[in-house]
Order: sequence, then structure tokens, then C-alpha cells
Amino acid sequence: MNRHLLRFIRFCLISTLLLLIAPAPSVPQNAPSVGGGDQCVDCHRKLSPALVMEWERSRHAQGGIACIDCHAAEKTDLDGWMHYGSRVAALVTPKDCASCHEQEYEQFSRSHHAKAGQILASLDNVLAEKVAGMPGNNADAVNGCWQCHGTIVKFLRDKDGTILMTGEEKKPVIDPTTWPNSGMGRMNPDGSEGSCHACHSRHSFEAKIARSPENCSKCHMGPDHPQIEIYNESKHGIAFYANRDRMALDKDGEWVLGKDYSAAPTCATCHISSYSTPSGVVAGNTHDVGERISWTLRPAISKKQNLVIFEDGAKEDYPADRPLPKIGDVVQMADKVVEDEKIVSKNVSRKVKKIMPWEERRKTMKDMCLNCHNGTYVDNFYKQFDSLVDLYNEKFG
Repeated sequence: MNRHLLRFIRFCLISTLLLLIAPAPSVPQNAPSVGGGDQCVDCHRKLSPALVMEWERSRHAQGGIACIDCHAAEKTDLDGWMHYGSRVAALVTPKDCASCHEQEYEQFSRSHHAKAGQILASLDNVLAEKVAGMPGNNADAVNGCWQCHGTIVKFLRDKDGTILMTGEEKKPVIDPTTWPNSGMGRMNPDGSEGSCHACHSRHSFEAKIARSPENCSKCHMGPDHPQIEIYNESKHGIAFYANRDRMALDKDGEWVLGKDYSAAPTCATCHISSYSTPSGVVAGNTHDVGERISWTLRPAISKKQNLVIFEDGAKEDYPADRPLPKIGDVVQMADKVVEDEKIVSKNVSRKVKKIMPWEERRKTMKDMCLNCHNGTYVDNFYKQFDSLVDLYNEKFG
């Protein structure tokens, strides 16, 4: 018999034996099975195995949250299509997450983060698209500003404005300049604003990622917003990187400064997460990242800012030199919304429910500081900070 044929037969026999004795791939015992055998997982384990592995180790998987629970699409969803018997969408929006995380959605949707995409209606975006870009090529904005601020998710259309479909399943074709995009203020086809994935990276959705300063530094970096550079060189940043293993970043559930960890604060500690107050009560976390900020340093002249909260949950910052309305007053506002894949302004009347003066906003931050510093230390820090802002305003602003 030909020796090459013998080698081939020997190879086939050995390969078959190895397949028979090889252990099955390790899958968590409590990973859920949907519909008697999750078709999504069975298929995507072959097509995108790392994605499935990440989901299997997530709290979603351990809690029985399956692919279709997040990716299901309504008939009215522009990005939906029929896929192996289920109507699905690739985009998962804050409105989808709200079916389980309602409080977080309500907090986030009224935050500055959710409104980050409104930069598209500003001169900053004109600079990115027109000055830095070229006719027919706005890659500077697509790969730069929009990746943090978000963009309007659009679809490719024919000359009549009908969304183009592709493949046997007639999947809607998303404009590749607007997707993929995990910008914080992404404007989604279902009318929601934002991307939870900006902080809670899919498909593991690990809390330790959202709690880590590197997560925020994806956007809060560079000459026009150098927060991560400032943090890294600060006593806070130095303490964090030296003591990362003491930060309980992997802890499930609430993550409370002064209870679960003490080594250092991260961005999330000061601006979002829970902390023990001087009275011994735990102040809950918030997905409204600006609630504890008493200054706005963005304009040429920095100003302290009061917060006006309306009955429908909307919020608006009022600079300290702007007259405040009274509780019960009806205020006219201009909301930026998306219509026909363009940002337009709409006048809205809202009734004032609560006013949070800048002093109260600062107190919420100070209470967090008091976990590690005494009152004199915290007060004097703010005096130093305020005097620096005043100096800049008066001399350079």
C-alpha cells in the first residue's frame, strides 16, 4: 500500500480518537438555556466564540438574561429584522436596558452624559466635519468626536428615502459612518439618547470596568478635557494605582466608599457611586454624573451652577448669575430632538418641581470627601480651588 495513503489513514484514526476522548468545552453550569437550547448561543458559539464566553461569565448570564431579552426588536423598530424566527436588532439602547434598570435609565437620561450627542448641532462639530474633514469624507468626526459624544444612528436609503435592506433576511443597512458607535450621547432610532455600553462594556458588563478610571479616560483626556491626566498625577490617582488590589472593584452589588473600600477614590467614587455620610447613612449612587458638580469650568468665564429640576424629570443648569425660577413656575425650554435623522429644536413648557442650589450640590460632594478627610481639610481645599477659578476668571477670562 502507498506509504502516503498509510500516513493519511493513520492520521484519520488518531484524529478521530482524540476527538472522542477530548473534554467538552467548559461552560458555566448555570448559564441559561433559552427555548430548550438557546439558538443564539449555539450558533454564535461558532461564529463569535469570544463574545459568547464574555456573556457566559456575566451577571446577565448568571441571572438568566438571554440574548433575546436585550436584542429583541418591536415591529416599529427601524433597525429590526426577522432572524431565525425572532425579530431582533443589533443596537441595544438605554430604552432596552430600562426594562430592567428603570431607575438608572431615568437618572442617566436627564444627565449631561445623555446630552453629549447634542454637540452635533454646535460649531465644534462644524470644525470637525468641515475644517478637519473633506467633502464626502468626515472621518475625523466619525473616528474622533463622535466616538465619545455619540452621533445620530442613520440608515442607508435609496433615492426615495426607503431604508436599504441586505441579504435574504432583509436586514436594514446602518450607515457605516454612524455605527459602530458607543458614544455617551448617541442618538438612537428608538428616540433614546446614550449608550450604556460606553461605561458597561459588552458582553461581560463587569462593574470593575465602569468603576475604573481608565474607563472614563477613553473620553476625558487630551488638551481640551484633560481630566485623566490631572487624576493620574494627583494624590488620588497615585493612591489608586498603588492600591488597586484593595479597591474591591469586583464586588457585586453596591460599592460603598467607607464600607467596601478605603484606599483611594476613582472618578466613579466622587461623581457616581455610593458613600457613607457623616451621619452614618449610605448615600445612594446616581447615573446623573453632574449632580455633585458646583462649578462649570467649560465656558471662558467659569460659573457656579444651580440645578432646576422639573416635574417630568428633566433638569437644567442655571449659572449663578441667571435668575432662578420659583417652585411651581412654568418655564419655556428648547429641547434638541432628532427628526428625520437631523437635530431640531422644539419649545417645551415645564413646571419647576425643585431647585438645588450650588451650595447643596457641593455638599453632596463634600460629604463624600469627608470619608477620608476632616471638615477643615475639605473646606480649605475648596477655598483653594475657588480662589484659583476666581483668579483665572478675573485675569484671563
